[in-house]
Amino acid sequence: MRRQKLDPLSVLRAMRMQMPVVTRAQPLAAIPVHEISAFDAVHAHLQQSKLLPLLSTTHTIVCITDELIRQHYPGIDPLAGGMAPIDAFIYVYEGMTEHERRRAWAKGDVSQFLGETGFRELLVELTRACRIHHFCSLNLRGDTVVTEPITKKPTIEARKEAFAVTARARVAFQQMAGKIEKEIAATGDDTPPVYRDAHQFARAMQNDLAPLASIGKQLRAS
Repeated sequence: MRRQKLDPLSVLRAMRMQMPVVTRAQPLAAIPVHEISAFDAVHAHLQQSKLLPLLSTTHTIVCITDELIRQHYPGIDPLAGGMAPIDAFIYVYEGMTEHERRRAWAKGDVSQFLGETGFRELLVELTRACRIHHFCSLNLRGDTVVTEPITKKPTIEARKEAFAVTARARVAFQQMAGKIEKEIAATGDDTPPVYRDAHQFARAMQNDLAPLASIGKQLRAS
């Protein structure tokens, strides 16, 4: 009995049919709506501030004093409330950390003002991240490369950079909210209303940063 001659082309086709189909990830053509909404929620807190632009300067260090508050909020007693929640937070946390910062400044350590862990720098970084992500959400394309102007990177890479601060910021606001809570507990009924506004802002930021920290973790793992 003669052996049937095998057709090499037929054998190759049969092998290909048995191989598992590998689906390659397609380039992201648009940022998911829930991701945009999460950044918008954080930006909504930040954009209310009249004081945050003062923290963004790299040339001088602006101290948040009662006189400065009155310039931006005429007729308002800072302790009585009435400021935007973010500005209440800046005012309160500036006062809470003033002695620590003065000691650090005397030693030549400016990290409390400009360091990565400082609350001032954190707010500035978050503002930057929101601007980067907003541009990416409007200009991300699957068929062409668009450069994001702040990072000078393609939008697909700039989008990832926008998440760099979110996890650290969530933890920082959790810690700062806890520190303000202790101050409120210590003063009880005598707590100035501005402290409660500041605490409300810190907790809101902690909660709104949580989904962004989760998305950022997924991006880093992908």
